Formats: sequence, structure tokens, C-alpha cells
Amino acid sequence: MALWDALLQRPTGNNDVQPNKMALSRVHGLLFAAKFRVIVSRGMPYTIQPPVWLGGLEPGMPWDRADEVRRIPGATGMSLAEKLKDADRESVTEAEGPASSVNIGFAYKVSERFRRDLRLEKLRNRQSLEKAARHRELDIPLSEVQEFRVKEFGPFQEKTVAEHYGIYKDLFKGGYFYPVVDFHVGFPFEDELVTPVYQGNIIPASDTSVKPHIHFDSGAQESEEHWTMILTSPDSHLVENEKEYLLWMIGNIPGQDVEHGDVLCDYLQPFPAKGTGFHRQVFILFKQDGKLNLSDEQRPSGCHSLKDRTFSTYDFLVKYQDQLTPAGLRFFLCEWDDSVTHVYHDILNMRQPEFTYAHPPPYHPPLKKYPHREPFDRYYDRYRDKKDIAEEVLRMKMDMISPFSAYKPPRKYPLVHIGYPSSTTKLSWLRRREELMHRRLEQFKDLP
Repeated sequence: MALWDALLQRPTGNNDVQPNKMALSRVHGLLFAAKFRVIVSRGMPYTIQPPVWLGGLEPGMPWDRADEVRRIPGATGMSLAEKLKDADRESVTEAEGPASSVNIGFAYKVSERFRRDLRLEKLRNRQSLEKAARHRELDIPLSEVQEFRVKEFGPFQEKTVAEHYGIYKDLFKGGYFYPVVDFHVGFPFEDELVTPVYQGNIIPASDTSVKPHIHFDSGAQESEEHWTMILTSPDSHLVENEKEYLLWMIGNIPGQDVEHGDVLCDYLQPFPAKGTGFHRQVFILFKQDGKLNLSDEQRPSGCHSLKDRTFSTYDFLVKYQDQLTPAGLRFFLCEWDDSVTHVYHDILNMRQPEFTYAHPPPYHPPLKKYPHREPFDRYYDRYRDKKDIAEEVLRMKMDMISPFSAYKPPRKYPLVHIGYPSSTTKLSWLRRREELMHRRLEQFKDLP
């Protein structure tokens, strides 16, 4: 009763006309407070704590744990944050499938000894580097920094970029690998220059007409290791969305000598269809477990059939999963240009597909017999057939052009011949139409 006496105690001042309302508001504030409040009534303090179902602490829980996630009625001992974390883990597992967390390549991990040595080296050289930087004598060898980055952190960074572009999701059904092999691809450009392939850089289709130069550092002799290299286009298939087009394939590459490998599919320039944007072109390097019999993957010489070039990287790896391990990755983006037309017409011997957006016809409200404050000629032209308007303009154009008379170019000032007295004798819509015709605007833009 002491608590309610304190709550219902009539306040002094001008607000004493509504004691019940003031008391209820004070009860509401006390129950929903995140921390306890103390009310002094008749000289005795009272500690008010909200119940557990309103966010209060459980009995016996210390106040330093007040920031933890609150429990809910009927909880099974797990906090809301723990339940959300479990729900997110289950949804990700269901969406990506069991292969989402499988490393299908070689293991990669920065050693703890390397991390410790790196920290010690930083501490040891910090003073000398700071002194050299202050005196503008610090020289940073960029080639060594690039070599160090590629060796120690390159596979992890390349994997992150490939995940961003959806390479693993579309080609390996979510399985991933670290590109641990230093893999270099470059298209020849002019005499001594090349267009390198990195991780998602844009290369015009016209620069890919000649097969690229392949080089990788395997660290072994020719007779010790064998490799397989493929170039696939996961976005270019015209019939099946889950399939790819195989653009190049070389198997049983001895050591680093790509020229002495078995060409299983001849090189074909990427051919993204017109109107489909950028397509990913992916180079993948596989390490073989000895020399393999890849006769099942052999394509005809030249291989000008898209049916024969239909390919699936996932099925290929599943078939040879005990003998092949992905180790290198490079890819670039490519879109349609004029060189792709030559590929379709002269190499593939087919019509060039073209994807365009079918714009819906412009909306016009229902036609009114007597439109209010609308120029009737322009108003009714909205509802006329476009072919009728084009035919009318064409007839006007043919009347203006004659093979027996010299061509009269448009006037420098097309409306200067329209005098003020004559303009008053013409209707407004006719003057407006004549002005559009002389200015070559709207439907009259094709007039000579």
C-alpha cells in the first residue's frame, strides 16, 4: 500500500486536477524503464523493476548484465540473438546447398609463424622507416610489394572477388577453391603489347579474336605434372540457362608448356549476344593427378557447332573429381561489338541473335469528341495510326522533290516569309502546323 500511496499522492501546483491520469502515466513509465527507479514515500525507498516479459531482468541476475538480449515468454533458454543466428544459418544452408562450404581445391592458410615474423619486422623497422620518410629518403620497391601480396594474400583476395561475381555459385554449384597457382593470361595487342586478364576487367570482344598467351608458375618440370585449362562462358548460352559454351580447352599440359598440350577444343572468340550486356569469360586451370585419357571431351576440329560446344564445368569436374583439382582462376567481362557479327555469320554460319526491349505502346486516355482546351489537330494525331501519318509526310516529301527541278535548300530563317497581315487570315492550328513543317519538328523531321 505504501507504493500506491506514493503513486496516488496528489502532486502540488497547477497539475493537481488530474491525479489518476498522472498516476497511471507514472506507472507506465516505471514499468517500461530499462533500469530501476527509486520512489521515496514516507521516507522509505522502493525499488521498481519491470517484469521479465516487459524486458526486465530475471530474478537473481546482476545489473551489469542489463544490456543482454531480453528473453521472451515461453523461451527455451535461448536469447533472441541466438535464435536469429540459428535461423540465418539454417536459411543460408537451405539456399546455397551442402556444397556451399566445401573447398574443392587446395588448402590455403597464412601461417602463424609468418604473421609473427611480419609483426616483428614491422616493429623492428618502424623507427628507421619513419626516419627515412621524414627525410624523403624512403624507397618502396613496388615489384617486391606486388610479389609479396600475390604470394601471401593473392589467393584469398582473388577468391573474394570471384565470389562477388558469382563464379563459384554458377560454375561449381557453390563449391569454392583458392587460386593458389600464379596464373597469367593475356591477349596479343599489336606487336609487343598484350591485354592482360585479371579479375573481372573489361576487354572488348574485338581484342579477343586471337587466342591468348597462357603462362603459369607450377614450380615443376615438364615431366612431373600435367594440367588442364578451359575457357568457358557461363552467360552466353542461347537455349539453356544452366549450361555454358566451351570456348577453349587444352588437356595434359606438361609442366608449363601449353603448346605441347592436347587441344580438346579449338579456340573461339567470345560472342555475347547483342542487347544482353556484359558476359563473364572464365579461365580455369586444373591440376591433374597424372596424365589422363580425355578423349570423351574431344571436339571436332574447328568446332563450329554450338551444340558441340555446350558444356558444364560442374559436370566435367564431377566426372574427373578424383583426377582434377582446380588451382588457377582468371576471368574478364565482354559485351557485343561489330566483331561478334563476323563470328555469327562467317564462323558459326547462323543469324545473329538480337535482344531488344519491347516497349509498350504509349498510353492515351479515351478519345473525346469535343476535347476542352486542346489543339484539335495535335489531339487527334495521337489517336491516328502512325503509318497514316508517315504516309502523309512521305507524300509531302515526294511533292517537294522532283527529278526535273533543282533542289531548293531550306531557308536560313524558315519563318521570315510569314508576314503579320497574312498570319491573321490563317487559323491558329494551321499556322502551328506550318511552323512545325518549316522547322522540321515532330512528324516533319524527315522532310528534305
